[in-house]
Formats: sequence, C-alpha cells, structure tokens
Amino acid sequence: MEEKLDLSKFWCWEEDCPDYGRTGAGNIFLKERYGKDNRAGIPQ
Repeated sequence: MEEKLDLSKFWCWEEDCPDYGRTGAGNIFLKERYGKDNRAGIPQ
C-alpha cells in the first residue's frame, strides 16, 4: 500500500531560503519512507 503525500502543502522553514514560507514552490521532495507498508514519508 502506498499513500500519496501532498508536498505542495509543505514549505521551507529556513529563513535564508528564497522560498521561505512559500507553499507549492516545488523545492520540497520526499527524503525517505518508513513503516512496514512503506507508506509515510519524511519531506525535506
């Protein structure tokens, strides 16, 4: 089972980043998955 994680709702929280606080900027990606079903992700 694989769930889709809507990364457009996440934003960069590094104040030095030009995309700081912007959602849907396309600069957030899925770093890894975990769990027995490999379904949850850790955005980076």
